[in-house]
Amino acid sequence: MKLNPRHWEDIRIDLTGANLVDLDLSDCRLGEALFSQATFTGNANFRRAAFTGLAHFDQATFSDFVWFDDGTFTGLARFNWATFAGDVGFRAVTFIESTEFKQATFTGHTSFADAFFSDVVQFKEATFAVGANFGKTTFKDEAKFNEAIFSGAAWFVEAVFHDRARFDQVSFTKEALFDQTTFTGDASFSAAFFHNRAGFDRATFTGDAYFASARFKSLAAFSRTTFLTSATFISSTFADSAAFDEATFNDSVSFDDATGLGKAHLYGVRFARTGGPYRRVVLPLTWRREDTADADGWQTLRVVPAESGPHPEPASETGG
Repeated sequence: MKLNPRHWEDIRIDLTGANLVDLDLSDCRLGEALFSQATFTGNANFRRAAFTGLAHFDQATFSDFVWFDDGTFTGLARFNWATFAGDVGFRAVTFIESTEFKQATFTGHTSFADAFFSDVVQFKEATFAVGANFGKTTFKDEAKFNEAIFSGAAWFVEAVFHDRARFDQVSFTKEALFDQTTFTGDASFSAAFFHNRAGFDRATFTGDAYFASARFKSLAAFSRTTFLTSATFISSTFADSAAFDEATFNDSVSFDDATGLGKAHLYGVRFARTGGPYRRVVLPLTWRREDTADADGWQTLRVVPAESGPHPEPASETGG
């Protein structure tokens, strides 16, 4: 069912609980749009649609493909408890006000690549059964993914988080890729479970980075990652290998009670000598430090895995 966009200029529609077959609202401009508990049978096409008012899709069911690519949501956008049975496209969509996908279920491939979230966005307890692509997505305000489940690959490569990023207690079954991602606000992965490769290569953490009690079952890759403020890995578990080659820690870092780092790759990892007034460095028992100076005169601490034998005391220092 294709609707003429000229007849839908900022119109208010209420299709709550409706059964909609092959709905096509591409290029339409809608005011308040209420689709809560609606059932979309066949493909649903919202490409380039502009939602200028509230857009409610709470508990909606999409039985096949659905596309919102290149669209705009000016008002509150809600997809709480929505079910997407097919592939989902939100590529290059702009969300102006807060956006909610709490407890939404994505069964097919999902893409938010190049999307722009101006306000708070929530994916709390959402489930992604296959691949989820958030590559190059921009989050201007807080992004909440707490307790979400990614059963397929999670792709956040080159995404930008301008405010707090919350991934506490998230389960990543396949690859979780945050390579070259920028975290300007605090980033929290506390108690997150990475079943497969966790990629943070060349990522930048401007705010505090929390990985307390995180579990890494496969490779944890932090090569050339930059931590500008504190980094916390307290009680984290590394069951496989970990790579921190050429990573830079500019302030406090804590690996208190972290396990499995005896064979970590540490080539060129650096810890700045100076930092904030409450700077604290606690390294794993299996690491030892070499006091060196870079060619440019910037004093750093380099660490390498400790040789076999008695473990040294935890490497810790405070000061500013």
